Amino acid sequence: MTMRYGSIRYVNNLPVDHGLVKGHTERPDGLTIVEGNPAELNRAFAAGDVEVSAVSAACLLDGPEATLLPEAAIASHAEVDSVLLLSNLPVDELDGAAIAVTSESATGALLLRILLETGRGVRPEYVQSDASLVDMLTEADAALLIGDRALVEPHSIDAPQGLQVLDLGEAWRTYTGLPMVYAVWAARSATVKDDPSGVDALRSAILASQEWASANREEIVAVASRRTGVSETVLERYYSRLTYRLGPAERSGLERFLAEAARLDAGVPIPITVFPTLEAPA
Repeated sequence: MTMRYGSIRYVNNLPVDHGLVKGHTERPDGLTIVEGNPAELNRAFAAGDVEVSAVSAACLLDGPEATLLPEAAIASHAEVDSVLLLSNLPVDELDGAAIAVTSESATGALLLRILLETGRGVRPEYVQSDASLVDMLTEADAALLIGDRALVEPHSIDAPQGLQVLDLGEAWRTYTGLPMVYAVWAARSATVKDDPSGVDALRSAILASQEWASANREEIVAVASRRTGVSETVLERYYSRLTYRLGPAERSGLERFLAEAARLDAGVPIPITVFPTLEAPA
């Protein structure tokens, strides 16, 4: 098997494929691992530079035909802690205001639009920025952070007085009553057709990696703490809030997200096809 696999370079992904990436579990022959942030992996998947990858949920809008892996996703049923809007103004007063949005975000940026524009009737101006949080909040009225930066930066600055923090996972749950799916694992349809055994081998390897992470939770938390400087106690709480399977509830949340995005003319959802569930390795 010769296959390229896209792995998210955030600590929220460690429970999925850290074991595979670092060689704690068996890696299929011929597998190349490509690491990147969500936006980078979205582009690589769309261009065919990786055949199987973690991609943003937003990648399922106008994206290449793909089949989703039910054994891997990143979702939350309420607070997520790593997709945050930090605002100098009350959220309902952001109409016409400037929001700085990191270029690493795809799903988070679109989720913010849904929650503000559709959910609250608030229509701000979005400005791309990869500056520090302090500079983002100086140059704009609010800032969207995702991933490791959202875990670290809000707690490493002297927050301006009256800073408002909106956890988008919690806001989505309030808005829809459904889980929010931030990332899915997808295989390009051409690859599924041309190399089904290779895809199955990689799926089994991902599942084995997840089983290893579950059995070695302390190591996962310690690695995340070393990478981010965030305490292990905070990271334990963080991981407890995340779900790593694309089950029926998560799929309902994903479908609702894509429908809401389509209503904002953000793109046309591709048909969602999901592999049958694999059994966990013995």
